[in-house]
Amino acid sequence: MKSICTFICSLCLIANSCFSQSISSISFDSLFQKRIEYRVKVVSEFIDRFNFCEQLPDSATVKGSRMQNLISLLNLEDSALLNNKITTEFLKTIRKETSETHLSFDSGKWFAIEKAQFKYKGNIYDINIILKIVQGENKGFYWAIDSVAGELFRNSSHQSSSTYFINPMNDEVGFTELNKALTNIIDIANYVSPGRSIDPLSEFIYLLKTKELKFINMKEVEYIFRDISGFQIYVKYFNRNTFNSGLLIYKILKQ
Repeated sequence: MKSICTFICSLCLIANSCFSQSISSISFDSLFQKRIEYRVKVVSEFIDRFNFCEQLPDSATVKGSRMQNLISLLNLEDSALLNNKITTEFLKTIRKETSETHLSFDSGKWFAIEKAQFKYKGNIYDINIILKIVQGENKGFYWAIDSVAGELFRNSSHQSSSTYFINPMNDEVGFTELNKALTNIIDIANYVSPGRSIDPLSEFIYLLKTKELKFINMKEVEYIFRDISGFQIYVKYFNRNTFNSGLLIYKILKQ
């Protein structure tokens, strides 16, 4: 297999060729349009290019390959990613061209993380909203909130405590200590039975409905794919004025 650098160089030659033409014969508007064509604008386009269902814009004049497509989907400005041994292993795995080396929209093995900011009791919190593709009754697909994560919910899990408990004899007086527990809002989670936990998603929805938690803005979205056996691919949007822009792979981990 050729080295990653060889493929990167070939990709750069195509880009440089377009750039050279822009100086001599292509207008600024045409060059801008060419960069837009290279940009991976939506996740469905990312999947199509990854699977080689859609070739690079210049493939009509320059013979393309799936490996060239894959290289174009890497964040080429990150030398650490390009020189990472895991990246090489990943590309070697994809080169085998089996059913397990492609991404599938309805596989259920990928999800999105929307990183958002919320205000709660005067403080700003970052909350990750995890969304998954769900198939509806009419066989169509839609995004649905699957879970949430963030510092605000780290204390939701129950931990054994010698301070917060209801006396084993308290039933004899009508569970009077339960009154204390139900009014102790801050520490109410400590009274929950061991092994049980408060679902962060339920807490998130409750805080939104009671207007205690207020949405501020969306910061960033990333996609995580687990379709390729042994690897986890992280993708996010790079907004820059180059041929290597849009939704790109910025991290690859071994599973």
